[in-house]
Amino acid sequence: MSKIEFYDVSDGKLKRKREHCPECGPGTFMAHHADRKSCGRCGHTVPAAGSAPAEASAPAADTPAGSDDSAAGDSGSD
Repeated sequence: MSKIEFYDVSDGKLKRKREHCPECGPGTFMAHHADRKSCGRCGHTVPAAGSAPAEASAPAADTPAGSDDSAAGDSGSD
């Protein structure tokens, strides 16, 4: 998509078709994806209108609670 497609001229005034990034300011447009809008410059991301917010991932079910793989095989009392 070329940059000229981000603008529209009507009644002698320039109008931006896409919203700009709130972090970077005017001139840096947000990319529109199916489930989010994101800035390619700074990485700022917001959910798209009508999409469900992302949920926090649950811990893996195959790992027992309280187990620590980093200490496996380490007696610590040599």
